Amino acid sequence: MRKKVLLIVAILLVGALAFGISRMAQNPEKYQKQEESVSTVLDCAQFSRISTEDLFAKLGEPTRTEDWTNETTKGDFAMKIYTFPFEGFSGEFITNEDTVVKLRLFADAPWQVEGKSDNIFAMFGIVPGDSAKKTVDTGATHKFSPVNDKIAEVEFFNFNEEDKTFDTVYVTYNLNYFD
Repeated sequence: MRKKVLLIVAILLVGALAFGISRMAQNPEKYQKQEESVSTVLDCAQFSRISTEDLFAKLGEPTRTEDWTNETTKGDFAMKIYTFPFEGFSGEFITNEDTVVKLRLFADAPWQVEGKSDNIFAMFGIVPGDSAKKTVDTGATHKFSPVNDKIAEVEFFNFNEEDKTFDTVYVTYNLNYFD
């Protein structure tokens, strides 16, 4: 009799486990650990190497345009900088031959990283790839390169370790024009 009860309990446990696993397999997003929700300042990945025409379609006309020659060891590159105002910050889109190659963001007041330190990437719509690594850490400046297939390099400036704030971000999409 005792063996029958143990057998029935074992069958019920195996059945319940199989049912639970099948439910998880059918709806994995419901059972996965939810990631922290992070406020996005700006989705920088969307501007990777887009044309100036696409940039203007997304953001309208810039408030300022500046011609600039970037002199590097690789040569001189004719650049245009287009400045756009955003709520709480401004952005400078640097282009070469009508393609966005770099973005610089300047906060009116410091941004603060919410939760864990890796959330700094999510604040700017950046998902670091497996090969992403920190190449500079001065305490106040953090640089990562390579980042992923859309972003070659990202830099966070004026970082305050104590309160996890910073006020400037450079996102480089194409390093060919910069030393």
